[in-house]
Amino acid sequence: MSQDATQRPALDEINRTTYFPNSRKIYVKGSMHPEVHVPMREIELSPTHKLGGGETPNPSVTVY
Repeated sequence: MSQDATQRPALDEINRTTYFPNSRKIYVKGSMHPEVHVPMREIELSPTHKLGGGETPNPSVTVY
């Protein structure tokens, strides 16, 4: 086994939020089976800058 492979941290040790900044893990209930919760990720978007100044907020996006 190479030395690099033995020095890498295990996946469980990695902070997954560093891979997905401005996001959080959420669970969405199923429509047919409410007892089923599907894991998804909600991503907060930055506002859109308008010409001449000002900003327009953007809604968050949920991805599977």
